[in-house]
Amino acid sequence: MDIDRLFRLREPFDCTHPASARCEQLVLGSAQELKHAHCFSDGFLTERKLRKIEISLEKVKSSLIVSENKLGKSKELFEAGFFEESVVNAYTSMFHSARALLYREGIQEKAHYAVYIYLKEKYSRELGSLIESFLYYQQSRKEILYGFNHSSNKDEAENIIDDAERFIDKIKVILELKK
Repeated sequence: MDIDRLFRLREPFDCTHPASARCEQLVLGSAQELKHAHCFSDGFLTERKLRKIEISLEKVKSSLIVSENKLGKSKELFEAGFFEESVVNAYTSMFHSARALLYREGIQEKAHYAVYIYLKEKYSRELGSLIESFLYYQQSRKEILYGFNHSSNKDEAENIIDDAERFIDKIKVILELKK
C-alpha cells in the first residue's frame, strides 16, 4: 500500500447521506481507485491525517503500556458504576493499541477516524468485526465527551471492555508477526 497516497483528497461531491451536506473521496491503494470513505458536514478529512515517521519501537511499547493501563482503569470505573467513563477509557485503550501498530509501521495518525480507515484497509481480515466496533466506540466516546444526549449503560460498558480485550490481543498478535 502506498501510504503517501492514502489520504490525498479529490474534489468533494454532493452526497445523499441524511446527516451530511457533502462527502469526501479518498484515493486509496496503488490503482488510484476512488473509495467513498465517509460523510462529513464540514469536510473532516484533510491531507496528512496519516503521515510517515521513523519506526519507533519505544513508541510501540509506550502505546501498549498506555493501552493496558486504560483498560485496567476502564474495569475499575465499571466496577464503581461509572459507565460513561469506563467506555471512554476502554475506547482509549483500543486507540492506543491501534496506535502501537501504526508506530510499528512508521505511521503517525492525526485523527482518530484516520486510524479506523487505516485498520480497515490493511487489517480487515485479522481484526474482522472489531474494526467496526472500534468505529462505533469511537463515535460513542465523541458523543460522551462532546455531545449532549449520550448516556452509556452497564451493558455498553461491559461490551466495550470485552471488545477492547479482544482487540488488544489481536493487535498484539499482529505486532508479534511483524518482529
